[in-house]
Amino acid sequence: MKFIVKVDIILEEKMKKNIVAIVLLLVFLVGCGKGSNNASEDTFVATYPADFISVAPLADESANTKMVLRNMHEGIYKYNTDGFLDLGIAENIDITKEDEYIVFNIKLKDGVKFHNGKEVTSEDVKYSYERLAGLVDGITPDMVAGSGYFKQLLNGEEEGFKKGKIEIIDDNTLKVYMDGSMGTLTTMYTIADGLIVPSDYSEDEQAEHPIGVGPYEFVEYMEGDHISMKAFEDYYGEIPDVKEVEFRKYADSSTMPIAFENKEIDLLTVNNENYERIKEEGYEISESLSNDVRVLYMNERAGKLFENKDLRYAINYAIDKEKMLNAISNGRGAVLYSHFTPVLGEYYNDNLKDVFSYNPEKAKEYLSKAGYENGLSVSIKTIAENEIEQDLVALIIEDLEKIGINAKNDPIPWNTYYEEVYKGFNFDMAILNVVGYPDPSRVLSRYESKSGKNMTGFNDQNYDRIIDEARQSVEQDSISKEKYKELQRIITEDGLGVFTIDPGVATAISKDYTGYKDYPFAFVDISLVERK
Repeated sequence: MKFIVKVDIILEEKMKKNIVAIVLLLVFLVGCGKGSNNASEDTFVATYPADFISVAPLADESANTKMVLRNMHEGIYKYNTDGFLDLGIAENIDITKEDEYIVFNIKLKDGVKFHNGKEVTSEDVKYSYERLAGLVDGITPDMVAGSGYFKQLLNGEEEGFKKGKIEIIDDNTLKVYMDGSMGTLTTMYTIADGLIVPSDYSEDEQAEHPIGVGPYEFVEYMEGDHISMKAFEDYYGEIPDVKEVEFRKYADSSTMPIAFENKEIDLLTVNNENYERIKEEGYEISESLSNDVRVLYMNERAGKLFENKDLRYAINYAIDKEKMLNAISNGRGAVLYSHFTPVLGEYYNDNLKDVFSYNPEKAKEYLSKAGYENGLSVSIKTIAENEIEQDLVALIIEDLEKIGINAKNDPIPWNTYYEEVYKGFNFDMAILNVVGYPDPSRVLSRYESKSGKNMTGFNDQNYDRIIDEARQSVEQDSISKEKYKELQRIITEDGLGVFTIDPGVATAISKDYTGYKDYPFAFVDISLVERK
């Protein structure tokens, strides 16, 4: 019965917000239509929830930024909708091994152009990779926060990595030598994330007017309002059918369904409240697992509250994930038991369900064992703009209350969260939606003791050893897959966080368009869309 009451409370709160949103939007619609922000009636309008730290390529590693800016940028590889790799601006890529290096022998396509009209050469590829590796004077790590493993594999920046090199053969041919420590698969995906930019275009210029090789080129960015793009008519691939694109900021997602049905926006992430209605009205809906993992992290660094493992176990036993999935997405998606979703297929460990089953009585036992038989108070930091997180934390607070923990939500803007929580580790508990990748090593690398993304401070030398061993297999054979499964078990049994749910993603598209598909990572790819 309590579950039904709680879901009703969530829905009632949302209904109140929606009533206010309807009034505000009706007032707004009297004076403007889709043509607001100087957009024409032919402009395809999508949305984003929070301002970007920067529009320069890979300067901001948040999912909200990547899902938008990927429309303007590509590399020698490009991703398909299954998350696997196709050739991008490269005509051919031959991968070999020489000594301790994995070598990418790259032949570029002829005549590929940047958005400013300059033809792409080997020098631009070399510069782009060195930019991400920290090998270009004046470019600091903060300027390329989303650089992946380039610093390790090309720059040899960390202990245990050998410095790589890049040899230019001619204008369209080059060889990239990457340290082989992480194996071929991870190194391929690292190279794939290496977005190509002009070598003669500064970081200041990129931050004002980003230039890439993708199917869309930058038009303008108005912080707090929108970013607009247009189809790049000299794109080396298929020119997009949609010529004008505008991503508008909708910090309050409760207004979006109304805007969608009034043709103010052309894409809508469908939720529990409107899924059936939108489907019955005949809208085309793309559905899949998101491959993102929403984690309730606990900071287990020395001197922190959750250094206490029994307390972490109490929290894990206290959370009802099945109720959470039903409340958030009406059972669509998947309950998670470690930091993988079923999207990872043969790497996914499906034998962890019983490590922490929902058991409030057992949670109370561990709470008492931890020394908190009379309960305690704790703050949960969340990203204010993320509506799903706000719903999750409401359900988490209710579950913790049942075992005697008084938890409070502390919602803060993404920019603040990024500095204080994600980078500064200033929290006891925090919820984060961690972006998924098709590469299992990259997903699990954040829990290495040396990782700057290690939110909880988890430190296990055995884990570090096993992930290094798993990366070594060129073919990612069955032994390596079992090692990735063991890694999932290690972090689950540590109790470092509650791996909650992948609520899935269901995206409806305006009846004027067709063809949109979701990716298993953060990418709203407008180039797939066609006008009916």
